[in-house]
Amino acid sequence: MPCYGGVKIMILISQLASDFELSIKDIHKILLSYSNQESFQVLSYKDSQYFLHQQIYEDINYIAESIRKDIISEEEILSAARAEIPFETRPYLYFLLQDDTIVYTGMSVDLPNRISTHNKDKTFNKVASFKRGKGIELIEKINIMHYNPIYNKDILTQEMWLRTILKEMVGRR
Repeated sequence: MPCYGGVKIMILISQLASDFELSIKDIHKILLSYSNQESFQVLSYKDSQYFLHQQIYEDINYIAESIRKDIISEEEILSAARAEIPFETRPYLYFLLQDDTIVYTGMSVDLPNRISTHNKDKTFNKVASFKRGKGIELIEKINIMHYNPIYNKDILTQEMWLRTILKEMVGRR
């Protein structure tokens, strides 16, 4: 924990609220939940305001940035888009496209079978697929959040995004 003259460096939780476009009340609730799970104090209260330890704030931003690196660029998706589907049985992150528009993002280990189920209720003419392994669920969520495809119903909200980052922090400790 960074200290200057024995004083812990603190950040107002309003900064985190601004970063995640959430209310201070929502940030407070999320951080209290995280603090209770981890059994250590995340928040401090002084002069009628809540503060977050700077190191935790920096960890949140570091993990958010490292997760964002798993966003597959639109150029990469468009260049990988094909009419045919790979037939390997392995974890794939895939994007359904209508022309050059991403209309759905998903993951599957049996891509041909999964794509055939989409043919029943989605309009698309290309598929871009990327082999992935560990962490594919998180990679799928962050790509859905980034592209917001019309057929994805479970969009990662800002609150869920922050909770995902905090969960990832727990896993890395």
